[in-house]
Amino acid sequence: MFIYNSYVMGSFVQKIKQFFTLLKAKNIRRKLVDILKALNPSGRSIYSDSADLSVESSKEQKRELKENILTIIKNTNCECEKLLNYIQAAGTDVHYLANAKKLLTPIKEEPGLISEQKGFEAVYLSFLTERRFKFYTKPMFIVDKNYNDKYTILHSFYKWYSMKSGMPGFEYEVQKKLKQYIRSNGIDVKGLNLDEVGVLQQAIQRDQEATDFVLEYANELEGSQKVIEKMKKEGSAEV
Repeated sequence: MFIYNSYVMGSFVQKIKQFFTLLKAKNIRRKLVDILKALNPSGRSIYSDSADLSVESSKEQKRELKENILTIIKNTNCECEKLLNYIQAAGTDVHYLANAKKLLTPIKEEPGLISEQKGFEAVYLSFLTERRFKFYTKPMFIVDKNYNDKYTILHSFYKWYSMKSGMPGFEYEVQKKLKQYIRSNGIDVKGLNLDEVGVLQQAIQRDQEATDFVLEYANELEGSQKVIEKMKKEGSAEV
């Protein structure tokens, strides 16, 4: 009975964690939409002298990206450990640290994908992960051992796969500025030139795509689980 109650309680706690993860994702998405409106009140595409910086990326490229990620999720059963092993095998370092969330607080990062860093943040990360000092660190993952926050890792995985696929918006300065806007209460975009507005919009779109993917996946998963439970209760299928 104790084992059963512990299992039920563990499942309940996990569902609570997933709920708050999805709630946070929705809040971040609203913040991104606000930033996007501040950057471009007219909602029109942005162009620069150097390149077409339209907010709309290639639909075909995004479709292929999503299909590839869905295939990987299916093959790994969306298990955190298997996804992290996939990331490691692809050449991105994955570091397992006890109390990762607390350790990342000084540089205002959270467990999951950490984009490339420079300066103090790079020195801090390199000491944390390698016990040495470096002024530049490549993108990496930092999570707790036995990390099991499926939706958070899925959000990071989507962004990581987009970055590895060459999607724009992951440049150091762009990501740094985006994080500043997300963390701030006000949105002041004065002083940004056309190029900066364009690439920042692309960074926002990458984050929106990852968030939308996670929310869509969660809704579909919840829907399929309800169907399975209904089938079990009605005895209409063997599961």
